[in-house]
Amino acid sequence: MVGAFPPPVHGMAAMNAAMRDYLVQNGLQPIVLDTGASGLSRTTWARLKRFPKILRAAVKLAGRRRGNTTSLYIGVSGGIGQVYDIVLLAVGRVRGMRLFLHHHSYAYVDTKSAIFAMLSYVAGPKAIHVVLSPSMGARLKKRYSAVQGTFELSNSSLMKAGVSVGPRSELRTIGFLGNVSEAKGIFDFLEVTEELKSHGADIVALVAGPYEDECIERAVTQRMESIPGVRYLGPVHGGEKDKFFERTDVLLFPSRYVNEAQPLTVFEAMRAGVPVITTSRGSLPEMIGSDCGLVVDQSASYCDAAVRRIDQWRASRSSLAASSAACRSRFLYQREHGVRKLGELLDMLSAGAVQQGKRNRRLV
Repeated sequence: MVGAFPPPVHGMAAMNAAMRDYLVQNGLQPIVLDTGASGLSRTTWARLKRFPKILRAAVKLAGRRRGNTTSLYIGVSGGIGQVYDIVLLAVGRVRGMRLFLHHHSYAYVDTKSAIFAMLSYVAGPKAIHVVLSPSMGARLKKRYSAVQGTFELSNSSLMKAGVSVGPRSELRTIGFLGNVSEAKGIFDFLEVTEELKSHGADIVALVAGPYEDECIERAVTQRMESIPGVRYLGPVHGGEKDKFFERTDVLLFPSRYVNEAQPLTVFEAMRAGVPVITTSRGSLPEMIGSDCGLVVDQSASYCDAAVRRIDQWRASRSSLAASSAACRSRFLYQREHGVRKLGELLDMLSAGAVQQGKRNRRLV
C-alpha cells in the first residue's frame, strides 16, 4: 500500500489507514509505504520535502519480485503530487504488479488534467480505478481514454455503523468540522453565523479542527472575536468528535476545496443524525438527499441559502427532526451497499493468493 497515512489526519490518510486495517483484519498483510507529507501545508517546499520518501518507496518497489501475484494499491494524489505517483506506478508496472488506484479527489475529474492523463497512461488499461461514486467513474472514463476498469467503493464502507443520538428537535447549535482554511469554507461558516446573529438567532457556533497555517489562525481568530457565541474547540478525534456531533444540531460544510470528493466528516454527521448544509463539490450531491439537508450550487450564495434553510428548521421542529432521521437512514443505506462492494474488492486484491486454504498474498 502506497500513499499518505496519519499523521497528519486528513480524509485520504484516514481512508488509507482504514483500508489497511480492514485488509489486516481479513488475513492479508500489506507492506505499507507512507509517502504523505509531514504536515497540512500545501506549499512547494512542503511538496518537495516528500521526495526522499518517494525515492525510498520506489527503491523498495523495484526490489519486489516480478509477477502478477503482487498487488500495488495506491492512493492517488489530487494535484501535482501525481508526478510522484507516476514514478511509483511506472515501477510497479515494470515489475509486473497488479495495479489498484484509489481516487480521493475530483480536481482532475471535473477538469481535464495533463498530469493525470499521463498517470492513467502509465498505469495502463488493466489498472483498476477505485472510485467513490457512479458519477466519479463515469467522468473519469469520459475524460481519459486510458481509464478502462473502474470499481465503485463508497467511503462509508469502511466506517462503523455507530449509534445515533436521536433526531434533532430544536436547532440551537451549528458546527464546522475540518481543516480550518479558506478552501474548506471557514469564512463562509462565520458569515452565516454573523448573518443569523444579526437577525436575533440565539445559536451557538462551534468550530473544530486544526488551522491550516498561522496566517489563517490569525485571520480566523480575529474574525471569531467579533462574533458572539462562536467557540473554537481545536482538533477533535475519537470520543471528542462524538461529543462534537452530540452537541451539534446542523453541520455546515461550505467547502470550496477543489480536491473535495466524498468527505468523511459529512458521513460522520449523517451517521449521528446531524443534517448537513454543503456545496455541490465532488460526490456531495450523491451523499446528501434533499430530505436530509441542503446542497448549495457552487454558483449560488452559500450564506443566503444556508440562512434560509436554518430559519426554516428553527421555525419547524418537526421538519428538523425529519431531516435528522433521514440523514441517519441514508448513511446506513449507503454503508450497507458499500460493505458488500468492499468484500468484492477484497476478493479482487487477494485473487490467486489462496494456496492450501490460506491467503499468503503480500500487498505492497
